[in-house]
Amino acid sequence: MGIATLTLSAAAQQSPRIAAVTRSVAAGDAHAVDVFWSTVVRNASPFIETVAGDDKHVLATFLWKDPGDTKAIVVDARFFSADPADEPRNRMQRVAHTDIWYLTVQLPTDAEVLYQLWVNPPDSAAGTPGSRIQNYARPDPLNAHTYPEKDDALYDASQPWRIGSIARMPAVLDNSWIVRNNGAAHGTLTRHSVQSTHLSMANPRTVWVYTTPGALPEHPNVLILFDGNATYQSRVPTVTILDDLFAARRIGPTVAIFVDNGGPARGVDLNFSDPFLAFLTDDLLPWAEREYHFAADSARTALGGDSLCGLFGAYAALRRPDLFGEVLGQSAALQFNNSHAKNDSATPEWIVRQYEQSPKLAVRFYLEVGLMEDRTSPGSAVSLLSSNRRLRNVLAAKGYAVQYREVYADHDPLHWRRTLPDALMALFPPT
Repeated sequence: MGIATLTLSAAAQQSPRIAAVTRSVAAGDAHAVDVFWSTVVRNASPFIETVAGDDKHVLATFLWKDPGDTKAIVVDARFFSADPADEPRNRMQRVAHTDIWYLTVQLPTDAEVLYQLWVNPPDSAAGTPGSRIQNYARPDPLNAHTYPEKDDALYDASQPWRIGSIARMPAVLDNSWIVRNNGAAHGTLTRHSVQSTHLSMANPRTVWVYTTPGALPEHPNVLILFDGNATYQSRVPTVTILDDLFAARRIGPTVAIFVDNGGPARGVDLNFSDPFLAFLTDDLLPWAEREYHFAADSARTALGGDSLCGLFGAYAALRRPDLFGEVLGQSAALQFNNSHAKNDSATPEWIVRQYEQSPKLAVRFYLEVGLMEDRTSPGSAVSLLSSNRRLRNVLAAKGYAVQYREVYADHDPLHWRRTLPDALMALFPPT
């Protein structure tokens, strides 16, 4: 499998259209501002312009129309490898003597960014509690593309701080897999409670089991996703994706098990928890095999998910490669130390070192990460992005099968839903 790396690129730039309206206003053109806003109605926000001599990037200009009380506007997106709350380049500028506020950044042509606008925040919002950020945060009123979408049950116009806007650059293709194909047969999704001999929290544990339409073979694909309700049934339309891929014969018969890791159990389960691993190996997987009449083949059994879920997927495969032969990591939080380890418990990237120091295992990987996920702790050079790159390098050097992808995005489900179909096709090629 190929290994691809993109380069993070965002820089403050001058928009030709903003420069033109600035000149026209300065020259006394009384109609310049009205003409400008009439073009925005057609082109929305952000509007896109080409970069001379560069077909890999575009200029994206985010806009705000001043209702008369605007003092500051922050574009909440990590364009400059810094917290937007404390980064001056994330603050919009005003075209003098007009109601036009703007921020222009250079972005890759295939960037898809989830952002909000903060309206009249403090001079520095760094460290501001989330409850106070709610007073300022809202989707972009000049952008019709929201996340969640307006027809989504999660969309609540009365809580604008929970709604983002999508800035989609021109090379981003429509993703047909995340929209239900009306011609595709629906699989079956059933909720269960599974009693555990190992878990001390949330026991019995709620799980949902999906099966593709029709009879299952003896050895189907098996997909175990953590955060199975909060992320992979809500924020990421996994059932729709599985239905569509199966109908198109891009994956074979599949059993998907969505594990609930909600509430306080999440921080326990996914933090290198051996009891949670034992729940998977001794309780959940044998129960699913009996209930749904299949036998899991490690070479076609994948587990993981987003953030800590991807980290635990890598841990489970390290400990039990005889059962889990494939790891799905979407923005996997590989940067953490393992406080449970008897030795080497305080140093970041514990899981990366374990794969580096252990013999090569019969495990395949699909890893994807956002280029904006480069936050580091004070005094540390370790970030989620750098840790994913380091694991990729370790795996490649040891001869693992690894498909690795970097996308211009942050730690959010907008890109997890876009890349999940590719991950499933890579992990479960039809036979």
